[in-house]
Amino acid sequence: MDIRSLELFQHLASSLHFSRTAEALFVSPSTLSRIIQRLEEDCGTSLFVRDNRKVKLTAAGAKLLRFTQQTLSEWKKVKWELQQDHKQIQGELSLYCSVTASQSHLPKLLDSFRHQYPQVEIKLSTGDPALSASKVMQQEVDASIAIHTPDFPQELTFLPLGEVPLLLIAPKDTQLTRLSQVDWREHSVILPESGPSKRIVHHWFA
Repeated sequence: MDIRSLELFQHLASSLHFSRTAEALFVSPSTLSRIIQRLEEDCGTSLFVRDNRKVKLTAAGAKLLRFTQQTLSEWKKVKWELQQDHKQIQGELSLYCSVTASQSHLPKLLDSFRHQYPQVEIKLSTGDPALSASKVMQQEVDASIAIHTPDFPQELTFLPLGEVPLLLIAPKDTQLTRLSQVDWREHSVILPESGPSKRIVHHWFA
């Protein structure tokens, strides 16, 4: 008993005509007869009453028809789901970002991505955010979460995920309320040793 045999049986149970079913489902009448006989052997009982003028379902045939309709319906559903799975994008996506970005921005991104592309495996590596752009440029990763700087490489596409303010932190006793109060000649400024934040501040000073 297989799906094709059940399809032929279901059509014959509806048409009650061997030649009509054979023509509709592209098999010879003799092939259809052999398949029905094999089904009857598997079931151990007659499924149709045949004579020279008509074909009629037996009680056993009616029971098998209900089973056949349920089975073919489930098969169509599973087949469609398998085809949808096959159509989905599959593979591996390599991503680079800082540890901070992996906690602040990545969870929301991955939740949405996983929902849309469940067959894609994410390979994540973390490190210095100053390397984010170069990692993509050197094709070490497919994408990265990076800080946009004035000298951001034109060869790369940048899609904004959000804005992170650059803050000036000073002791309370300086009583600063706006940047114009700062005499930059009298104050030392602590900056990152390297990376995009330092470049942004240098650009701002310039």
